[in-house]
Amino acid sequence: MRKLRSSVAESFLRLLTCAFIAIILRAMELRVKCVFGPELRDERERRHLTQVEAAAQVGVSHRTWQLWESDEPGTPRATHRRALLAWLQAEEIAA
Repeated sequence: MRKLRSSVAESFLRLLTCAFIAIILRAMELRVKCVFGPELRDERERRHLTQVEAAAQVGVSHRTWQLWESDEPGTPRATHRRALLAWLQAEEIAA
């Protein structure tokens, strides 16, 4: 029973993390500059991906991914924001 609670809590926390990042990205869609690098790095590491692998899944260069995970990532292009949002939501749907 305790393991089940832990699993449910972990799934809920993952969902909140994805939702938090999605909210930030939606805010960025409105041209609001947000720093989301640490959250993006945490999500990538949670999925056990390297920066190169995550960048390939989203369809951006490794350098672009590095910039997103930096302390001051700026605002990704609209096409990149949509691709990144789809990548984050794909995990939400699978959970």
